[in-house]
Amino acid sequence: MTLEDDMVTIKSEPKKLLPLLGESEGTGFEGHEFFEASSIRKIYGKYYLVYSSVNLHELCYAVSDYPDKEFKYGGVIISNCDSFSDICPGLKTENALSDVRRQAGKAPFDADKKNCFGNNHGGIEKIGDEWYIFYHRQTNRTMFSRQGCAEKITILEDGTIPQVEMTSQGLNGRPLRGRGIYSTSMVCNLYGRHAPSVSHPLAMGKKHPYLTQNGSDTNPDAAGEKPHQYITNGKNKMTAVFRYFEMEHITKAGVFVRGSAKGKLVVRTGPDGKPVGEITIEPSKTWKRFQGAVAMPDGVQELIFTFEGRGKLDFMKFALD
Repeated sequence: MTLEDDMVTIKSEPKKLLPLLGESEGTGFEGHEFFEASSIRKIYGKYYLVYSSVNLHELCYAVSDYPDKEFKYGGVIISNCDSFSDICPGLKTENALSDVRRQAGKAPFDADKKNCFGNNHGGIEKIGDEWYIFYHRQTNRTMFSRQGCAEKITILEDGTIPQVEMTSQGLNGRPLRGRGIYSTSMVCNLYGRHAPSVSHPLAMGKKHPYLTQNGSDTNPDAAGEKPHQYITNGKNKMTAVFRYFEMEHITKAGVFVRGSAKGKLVVRTGPDGKPVGEITIEPSKTWKRFQGAVAMPDGVQELIFTFEGRGKLDFMKFALD
């Protein structure tokens, strides 16, 4: 809409900029129609409109020479289940909640997902000389408990924005130091034996690992102990992926876990790579550190832990040394 000079009075009525479900045939938005959560930026003389599509988990963008017309579909910037599949059936109705209920307990939308997924809201911003996409993902088996995230993006010379993968780097802008202790709250892919589903108690049940925390949210400036997030419900074949780290002469890896789990956490540096070590774990009612030797390659690596055994575990932190 257009405003009068007082920036309060409406001069023209609102108008639709992007097609909704059922309106996209021949527009280029097919399969990625507008659903909600739009924001707009002027970048290098073009208007970029970021929005949440009917696929819920993805933030897409559209581009125009004008702020109020002629937007063309650009692509997906980020998916909070790290899906790069362009075959996404999306919602079947304009009511997201009804579609979540329809999916509850059924197969996921596609097998490409690496996290239990839900809605996604965010936008792009320039910090220093770099561009970032801000977005969120789900915790606690619901779409209404969300963890804020950010990824570095690239705006190419032709104006396109290639889709980026989820990482653990956030606003660091580069791989993390491959030494020290890190919280598992920075996990970027988390899945188990079953294909990830909608982030909803009816859909997830007790089958999937997920992020939770040990207390209520607090103001960062509030006194007292702050709640910490951790992975819970980790059963056999639970896989947690963290990327990326600048590894150098790492020979030991440790984990801080609790629960009834008995077995081992196999450590790898790639989804198809060979194990570089393993950590034996035993049941413990309190948080306990277990450690094992690793033959970690130097250089930029992703770090993957896969649980093999029985029982279930909570996984709070890991250490590299």
